[in-house]
Amino acid sequence: MPPEWNEYEWEREIRRDELRISRYFQALPRYLDLPGEDEIIYSKLAAQAELAPVHENSYPWQFLKPEADEEEDGISEEEVVSSLRLNPGFDLFLMLEAAVREWNAFAGFNFESREQIHFGLYVAGCYGKMLSRVYNFVEIGNDPGAHTLKLSLMKRVLAELNILAGIFTESHSPVMKEFEPDFIRFAENLKIIRERALKFIFEA
Repeated sequence: MPPEWNEYEWEREIRRDELRISRYFQALPRYLDLPGEDEIIYSKLAAQAELAPVHENSYPWQFLKPEADEEEDGISEEEVVSSLRLNPGFDLFLMLEAAVREWNAFAGFNFESREQIHFGLYVAGCYGKMLSRVYNFVEIGNDPGAHTLKLSLMKRVLAELNILAGIFTESHSPVMKEFEPDFIRFAENLKIIRERALKFIFEA
């Protein structure tokens, strides 16, 4: 991790990372179940100049490499998450995780039309991006050299929170109108999450 990066440089890299994630999931159906699918996708992404990180080994490029998905030293994903419980921001991670589960359950139970399903998936993607950024924040822990990165990550989370709150509170098409009271409830929950995220900005 290059500690000399400023907030603007980290913001640019985070946006680039989001583009990498988007391209990864676009490519996944094409290569799913092929031998060495992760290696194939990684090589395709690595060949796209606009996705290349400034530093090959810097966060967050590493997550796309095939070995990044492998369990290290027999440690499960649950054990990794459990080991982060004492790190700053873990409570925010749990709040967002609960919000994601609530939204997925709500959308899965209520949405039937193409427009509704598309909306549900889009919102789930917004939640997913925030959850990923908060996890990155938690994973860094108390590393004194990562202050600017943590600030950039949390500001990105706040920006996504504002976007999603706006989506919930805007006027909706007739097929979505009946769910507006539920959307207001989700927006109110985002306000609570936002207040918690702001705390980390003020403490930075």
